[in-house]
Formats: sequence, structure tokens, C-alpha cells
Amino acid sequence: HLRYRRRPRRMRRVLLLIDVSGSLKLNSPDFLRFAHALVQGAERVEVFTFGTRLTRISSALRNPDLDEALAGLESVIHDFDGGTRIGGAFDALLSDSRYVSLARGAVIIVLSDGLERGDPELMAETTDRLARLGHRLIWLTPLMGDPSYRPATRGMRAILGSLDQLGDASSAAALLAALRRLPEIDCGPRQRVAYERKNERRIA
Repeated sequence: HLRYRRRPRRMRRVLLLIDVSGSLKLNSPDFLRFAHALVQGAERVEVFTFGTRLTRISSALRNPDLDEALAGLESVIHDFDGGTRIGGAFDALLSDSRYVSLARGAVIIVLSDGLERGDPELMAETTDRLARLGHRLIWLTPLMGDPSYRPATRGMRAILGSLDQLGDASSAAALLAALRRLPEIDCGPRQRVAYERKNERRIA
């Protein structure tokens, strides 16, 4: 007698990339709490922060006590509340074979406002490489909390075609809602953001 008629589905690895630059000082605590909840609740999660450098914080977030885990990050994240080099941080990840293996086939979630202070072309190039390496690439920004927000910066306009979703990260509730939509995004079409933006221009 067969116990299962089909193979049980295993959750994909989640790679979470969190922007901790100065422009997101008010949002970073919620981002890190979200990361802790994700690490505690999912099977395979890797978390990195970035501002002017890339920092892996997965181990610190495995502490089940939220307050202790967040306090431990103070000695780990050295570029908190600083500048933003999104392209440089992504390039550092893609240049390390250990980190590339974490991104391959994963659902990649970026929490950032996309305000690149470095080269927007490098941001676009590395974001596209991440999209092709991962299973899905989701970009969540607190700026989406404003209904009038449009991705107008050079960096954000350049990466739209690489994203499977551009979503809201303006509050803890918005982050939770995005998390609940992960199964739908996992099975949805690629480059959906570019398609929706194309339709928006056509309607206008």
C-alpha cells in the first residue's frame, strides 16, 4: 500500500537580502523582526544585510529569543545606518561561490527602497543575474506604502524587468501579507512586473 500518491512538496530555500542603509533607519527594525520570524518558521532560510557591504546574519537569527537575536546583530552589522551600494553588495554575493549556491533555485526577497548611491548600471546587471540564478525574485519597498509611488529612479526603472513582484514593505502587516503570497508567486509567471507596467502605460 502506497502511503503517498505524490511526492510531498519541500519548501524552497528563501534568500532574504535586507537594506540597512540610512534611508531605511525607521524600517530596519521591522525588516529584522521579519527576518527572525522567517528563520524561525521556515525550513531553509539565509539572510544577508547590505548597505555599503554584504553581511551574512543567518546564524545570529537562529537564536529563538527575538530580543537576544536582535541585540547580537549589533556586533555583526557594521554598516547600519550608512550609505547604500546595492549593486556592489549584490556583486559581492555573486562573486562568492558559497553564496551563489544559496541563491541558486531559491525564492529571493529583497527589502530595500532601491535608492542606489553607487552605479545604477551595476545594480541593474547584478539584479538581473540574481533573477536568473534564483527561482523567483521579489522586491519589497516601504515606498509602496504611498499609493502615488512609482519606481522612477534610474536603478528601479532598470530592474523592473528582472522582478517577479514589486511589493509593499511599509509595515509589519504589509510584510506579513507579502509572506502569505509567496506560494502564489512561486507558481506564477516570470517577469510579471514588467508585464504589468507595460499594461499600465498602454492604459494611460
